[in-house]
Amino acid sequence: MIKLISLTRALLVALLIVLLHAGTLARSFEMSRLHVNINLQEDGVMQVEEQREFTFRGTFSEVYRTFPINEIATYKNFRILEDGEPYLNNTSKQPGTFFIEEKGNTKEVRIFFDATNTTRTFTIGFDVMGAIQKYEDAALVYYQIISDEWSQPIHNITATINPPVALEDDEPAHWVHGSLDAVSQLKGQGVVAIELESLPAHRYLEIRALYPTGAFPGVPPLMGQIAEEVFAEASRLVEEANEMRRKALEKEQRRKERYAIGRSLALPLTMIVLGIWIFIYRRFTTKPNVENREEVYKQLPEKEKPALVSYLVFQRQIIPNAMIATLFHLAYRKVITVKEEPIGPPRGPGKKERTDVVFQLNHEEFRLQKDSLAEFEQMLLNFLFFELAGGQMGIGLKTLYRKKDKMRIFYPKWSKALKEEADKKQWYNKESEKGRNTGLLVSFILMVIFAIGTAIYGPYILFPLFMSLFFLIGSLFILQRTEKGEIAFRQWKNLRKHLKKRPFTNEEKPLDSSTINEFLIYGVAMALGRKFYRKLFAHVDQTGNQGYIFWMLFHGSHRHDFARTMERVISSTSTTMSSTTGTGGGGTMGGGGGVSSGGGGAR
Repeated sequence: MIKLISLTRALLVALLIVLLHAGTLARSFEMSRLHVNINLQEDGVMQVEEQREFTFRGTFSEVYRTFPINEIATYKNFRILEDGEPYLNNTSKQPGTFFIEEKGNTKEVRIFFDATNTTRTFTIGFDVMGAIQKYEDAALVYYQIISDEWSQPIHNITATINPPVALEDDEPAHWVHGSLDAVSQLKGQGVVAIELESLPAHRYLEIRALYPTGAFPGVPPLMGQIAEEVFAEASRLVEEANEMRRKALEKEQRRKERYAIGRSLALPLTMIVLGIWIFIYRRFTTKPNVENREEVYKQLPEKEKPALVSYLVFQRQIIPNAMIATLFHLAYRKVITVKEEPIGPPRGPGKKERTDVVFQLNHEEFRLQKDSLAEFEQMLLNFLFFELAGGQMGIGLKTLYRKKDKMRIFYPKWSKALKEEADKKQWYNKESEKGRNTGLLVSFILMVIFAIGTAIYGPYILFPLFMSLFFLIGSLFILQRTEKGEIAFRQWKNLRKHLKKRPFTNEEKPLDSSTINEFLIYGVAMALGRKFYRKLFAHVDQTGNQGYIFWMLFHGSHRHDFARTMERVISSTSTTMSSTTGTGGGGTMGGGGGVSSGGGGAR
């Protein structure tokens, strides 16, 4: 159950992070339109012009287009235009320029511009040699209009393939591979037109066509015949595509039927989840009958160990301040001493001498007070001085940081011991704790069920899924304090509010030693922060009672600046402790053997 509670908190934190950082996802681009015009030449050269429309969200300065370097085909004569205006070929990277560089087996064309939250259309022209092969019976054009190297989906796709000479109305025989949704047709005189609404990322679209050999007089012929082989493979792919379409239609019909069921079940399931939460909340929630007074306790309430107060004030959360306050409280009780010790000369002119904060065990006091120490206090002392320090007189923050892996292993064990001690105080209602755990378990199971249900029965099941999420969050509020716990919580919380507001500068009389030390230690436990420490230490400094904090010994050169030194010691300790405790016709599938046209993107 503890793991489930931790998972719940992690889920809520992750949700908060996603919401807080949603703005960072705003910078994006998409390929909103693509038209490819291919002019086949009699000598076998393909003159290609791609009109790529980019929609930018955020600021972009570069579009890049990659082409493979291999023995199959070569790409030459690159030209870039926008609105009919040519871009200059140079390496200045200024808007309106482009240049070409080779990276391993890839040739990259880099296009530079300035664009923010707008749509721009670039015409990328180039010549392809080697994509046309002429045999004794036919010339084969096999070319990937879009390769699978594009990492973004592409929308509104059209392509036109123009022959070098006018052909008969039924020529060329052609096939489109890569998408079942692609549609191709002959426009007359041998012009092939292709349309596709959208192509997902990392998917290709290619044309395979057979032309009469006389269309390419300038291409040297290869031995053998190709037409029969191409027709046979194309026939097989068409049959496979028709079978896939049939299965897709059946799958779509089943999906619609499931979604209809999901729509009819969404509201009843949502109400059932709400009813379960209301039942559990009423069954297990018993609020203590404590008068809601806003009194402010200017003095300390009934004394408790600072770590237990931290546990109470922060709603059963154990933060690093609980361990820091425990160390300071042990020092106040003379079991340990906190010392500031020099560790080296200044790092440069005008810099202060480097120091470290060291915790030193007072063995005699430890022996005398051992029986009165809580289990979590003894665990902390044994771990620091007998495990980490190896029986040495003391251990510094520098050493603690170097051994932070051991500290991270120890911290959950120490937290468990602290919780066990806090449970003895009977601050929380056991029945409500049972209800909270029941609510967390039930809501988590429901979320898993509805998450699976959403995948099967469609988006309407998101309604009970979200209700289950609210159930999960609401379960955390089922836990209630006992009357004793509620009184203690209000007292300490009100003291915390009072100390945060208290100026400490216009006190009628100086605070006594006990009050100063307890305000300091409990202030650390309740994470009052730097502003509180500054006010308290300034008061101590002004009244000349620095000796009240006898358990913290400063390096002599800093004695004159008590407030700043105290603040630095606490800040160093807090930072170290926090750091150490710490995702022709329809197209066919198949194919994939066409000459790759490369990929690209935007930066």
